[in-house]
Amino acid sequence: MEAVMLLEQIGAHGQAVVRQRFAGAGAECRIGRDLACDIVLEDDYAAPQHALLTLLDDGRVRVQDLGTKNGTRVDGHKVPADAGAVIEQGELIVGRTRLQLRTRHTPIGQERVFRREFVRRHRTPLAAGMCFSDEPGIYIPGEFGVRMEDCWHMTEQGPKLFTPLAKSIDDPI
Repeated sequence: MEAVMLLEQIGAHGQAVVRQRFAGAGAECRIGRDLACDIVLEDDYAAPQHALLTLLDDGRVRVQDLGTKNGTRVDGHKVPADAGAVIEQGELIVGRTRLQLRTRHTPIGQERVFRREFVRRHRTPLAAGMCFSDEPGIYIPGEFGVRMEDCWHMTEQGPKLFTPLAKSIDDPI
């Protein structure tokens, strides 16, 4: 089976923002700020030519730091500049950028079942004595969010608020 590595640059919110696949023993991936790199970073803490990944015959990857000031880390451990590190998978830190490396050696979990019937699965009717909240909000990812929390309890006559509803987002109390 052909040696393959998948490298993903991880964004601020934990999602892959760049994904690139390299195949065949000897395939190389150069990482840095230089436009000649395979993965070009917008990171002032990364060197122009920061790290070199080489796919080995056995499917593992050699990670080499290219003599940078800030070094390269694999799963939190600094890669020795002289010897490098050979890995099957892991998180790389180049400057302040997170990258996730995966090879055929990386176990893949089972497919998760996507359930659309939330209401059908949760059929417990509300009854007297139960408490719940509704939490309307406005969120701008990576910036800020505002949430109004309304706490309720069920009575024999129906839902009742623990506290009065906010008049507006400008006057929440």
